[in-house]
Amino acid sequence: KIYGGDVTYRYNFGPVYGRITGYYNVFKDQTEIENYFDDTVGTYVFQSLTGGRKIHQGIEAALSIKLTSQLTLNGVAAIGSYKYDNNPTTTQSYENSTKEYDLRDVVYCKGYHVSGTPQEAYDANLSYNVSGWFFTVDGTYYRKNYVDFAPIRRISAYTSKDADGNYLVNNTQERLAGQFLMNASIGKSFRLAGGKNLSVNFMVNNVLNRKNVKSSGFEQNRINGDTYKPYYYYMQGINGFILVGLRF
Repeated sequence: KIYGGDVTYRYNFGPVYGRITGYYNVFKDQTEIENYFDDTVGTYVFQSLTGGRKIHQGIEAALSIKLTSQLTLNGVAAIGSYKYDNNPTTTQSYENSTKEYDLRDVVYCKGYHVSGTPQEAYDANLSYNVSGWFFTVDGTYYRKNYVDFAPIRRISAYTSKDADGNYLVNNTQERLAGQFLMNASIGKSFRLAGGKNLSVNFMVNNVLNRKNVKSSGFEQNRINGDTYKPYYYYMQGINGFILVGLRF
């Protein structure tokens, strides 16, 4: 079940135009499924999280400025907050085992950030067009990108209590460092007979060839987080591709 809405304001002041959007979305009764090898019992585990609730909210803004008839400056900003809004129920079934090993518990993850995407991003690019040629240089900075947490470490069975009997929830979630990337492109458009149009575009991503950028990651589904460190995905180095299009 998904509920949401957004409000957008568009503006146009001569050479400057753009929009500002605010949004709020609620995701209810979500189900997430994971499977992994549980070394404490020596078998594979199928773990489901049910009844999950997440809230995605934020502001997006876009701006375009016509500096000259051939040169345009574009900017985009996205500032959001994507979080778990409750503590879902978990059911764990162990392969090749008796029912006594099955586990039902609560995952204490309220307030955790949704992983897999930065929650703030800023982009600016310069675009130059002349005689059918177009050139673009783009710079992007993003931050607040979080590692996916291991639910098994946040259940009550593996969470200690304080003197009053309240669970001491492990509410730490690793945040990856903010990063800056650059891209560039060059292209040409050709008019053909019969009103056809041929376009050729060569794009280069990660111009600075930054290979040490962590794009995402996840904790291992192991109880001992000190021994079993998270896995990370790294940004691909400099890469490019050619796009050819024919419009007729």
